Amino acid sequence: MRVQRYDVPDVLRPGKFIQRYWDPCHTPVLDQEGDISYIIQLATDVTDKILAEQALYKSNMEQVETTEQIKSLNTELLATNVELRDTQQKLTLLNSKLEERVAKRTQELKRANEEQAAINERAAATNKELTEIQQRLIETNREVSAIAARLRISVESTGLGSWEYNPTTGNLFWSKECRQIFGLTEEQEVDFDTYTRHIHPDDQEWVIRRISETLQPDSSGKHELTHRILRFDNNELRWVKAKGTVEFEQGVATCFWEQF
Repeated sequence: MRVQRYDVPDVLRPGKFIQRYWDPCHTPVLDQEGDISYIIQLATDVTDKILAEQALYKSNMEQVETTEQIKSLNTELLATNVELRDTQQKLTLLNSKLEERVAKRTQELKRANEEQAAINERAAATNKELTEIQQRLIETNREVSAIAARLRISVESTGLGSWEYNPTTGNLFWSKECRQIFGLTEEQEVDFDTYTRHIHPDDQEWVIRRISETLQPDSSGKHELTHRILRFDNNELRWVKAKGTVEFEQGVATCFWEQF
């Protein structure tokens, strides 16, 4: 069967439901005569995969829309350049007759220069808009790369919790499994400082030191840590094993993935 959406109750919020997607499979069990005795049903939770694909599709659509806008602006810029060339040709013709009609052509030349200035202003404004759209395209590509990276982590971890931290912006993304490990609901927001405060006091200093060392450009960009945490919801003590990977750009840590 195709993938089905079937939401499940949220035990932390009575009356609320959690969005879920399932991949159902039915297998018949035959008796000795070849008749069906039983049907075995198996439903695999593929929520993370579906949500990640939806997010990636949305980003791709936004990128296509931005590309179409750039094409439209390029067409307008080409038309503006043609108009500017025509105006310049008119100026050349006016200059060739300048000796015969000095007084009259001087005024016409002034008007032609004003038209050229207006066209140049429109061209400059168009170039500025094009630059802004190109910047948005770069940012969209970065978001697509980040979503693809989170999808890769989700698939590879096979149920392990993970989060992604951007040291330059301070943004911290938690997977559903990671939130369950740390006792976080889907609505709760958390930053890196909040996370470090929930490391057990006896482990906090050396864990933060190891993370800081991994973020240095001369490090291997990887670490494995086993330490204690205090859950957000009930302050319960838990032991976790963390595997961290850092991505660098021009010697600067731009992305930090951690699996639990």
